[in-house]
Amino acid sequence: MTKIYHADLWGSREDKYRYLLEHDVTTVEWTELTPASPAYLFIPQNIDCKAEYETGWKITEIMPVNSTGVKTHRDHFVLDFDLPELHKRIENFRDLNISDQEISVTYEIPDTRDWKLSQRRGSLKSNSDWESYFTRCLYRPFDWRAYYHHEDVVELPRSEVMHNILQDKNIELISKLISIQVA
Repeated sequence: MTKIYHADLWGSREDKYRYLLEHDVTTVEWTELTPASPAYLFIPQNIDCKAEYETGWKITEIMPVNSTGVKTHRDHFVLDFDLPELHKRIENFRDLNISDQEISVTYEIPDTRDWKLSQRRGSLKSNSDWESYFTRCLYRPFDWRAYYHHEDVVELPRSEVMHNILQDKNIELISKLISIQVA
């Protein structure tokens, strides 16, 4: 049976380097762990309050509609600090007089397994409401950017949650859930 061990090393970088030079795997003070389903946590846990903790609601029960967030797979194309620059890129994307090859090279947006440039350009060209998809997003903390949120340029738009978030008066709750599957 496999055994799992854990050790923490705290301090400055210099202290850590010194410790690592003076120790090896046989001299470190290890704590043996017994990870258990469903979380299989690989850090020591104080389980004194586990029963009380588990009486609470799971976030997935409170908010059953959830996702890992939008995955554009081409942030450099659909996000910009400058809305007019983003608008020009989307106009060029829709302009079928510009070849797929030129768009692909100019904007560094190749085909992927699930996303084909030619098909998506044609689809967005036929969308008469294309300008309504410009919005703003909080790309990183304190980093607001112009964003074009449309499935023809965003590979995984997460429509199941984004239709709520894109409304001006709605906010979202971001929670870090870690799930590890053990075979």
